[in-house]
Amino acid sequence: MSTNEYPLQIRDWAVDTALGRTDLTPKFLSQVRTVGNTFEDLSMVPAGVYPFLSVAEPVKISAGGNAGDDASGIGATLIAVQGLDENFNEIVSYITTAGVSASAVSAESFIRVKTIAVIDTGAYGATNLGDITLEGATSATVLAFLEAGQGFGKDNAYTVPLGKKGIIRGADIYIDSNKVLDVRLLVRDRAGNVSVPFGNTAVIFEVFGETGYSRLSPDVQFAFPELSDVWWQARTTSGTGTVTVLSYIAEY
Repeated sequence: MSTNEYPLQIRDWAVDTALGRTDLTPKFLSQVRTVGNTFEDLSMVPAGVYPFLSVAEPVKISAGGNAGDDASGIGATLIAVQGLDENFNEIVSYITTAGVSASAVSAESFIRVKTIAVIDTGAYGATNLGDITLEGATSATVLAFLEAGQGFGKDNAYTVPLGKKGIIRGADIYIDSNKVLDVRLLVRDRAGNVSVPFGNTAVIFEVFGETGYSRLSPDVQFAFPELSDVWWQARTTSGTGTVTVLSYIAEY
């Protein structure tokens, strides 16, 4: 847990698969975001800053949602919250929606929230009718956001669970054709260290002055030790610009 490893090129995914190494669990990160001229996290959280908590806390759906997203409504009736507990182990919590009111508080506490997803709805073919905001029950920090009609929250931040390693196997970057953006990938090691000495934050991949399409080749594979925070940021050279980053991760 006190390791000071840094990302490095590692084994080949195709070779591992061919050899039957099935301990590799694929993950997929995706986010579309409009950014300004300072670096912003490509996060589903509207503030543009991914909430890396230092203390785990229970979560709840914020008040102010759609009346149809209720246990007896026709929209989302039950959501799943996926993330990590206070020991950085993977957990899932299920929360019943409450329409315009705040939901009940989750039984589990989260140090990281990866995503939220609609599990049950009140009508065939339906999903969440309104935006669903997830907040910390203690701090009221916004931890996740699910846009109306999406059904599944997408993010571009990832934390390697306890006892595992993570591999980024390339990324596809799509930028407004009439905009110029800078995009970068950051990693912070020892995310569980919340007092001195803290883990270092490093930029491990970046592209400048990009427009249209760019990519991080899958031939360049970065490995991260347990408890590493990994996330994408972007900025435009002027005004605002929209960027989509699709990144591919495996755990082992």
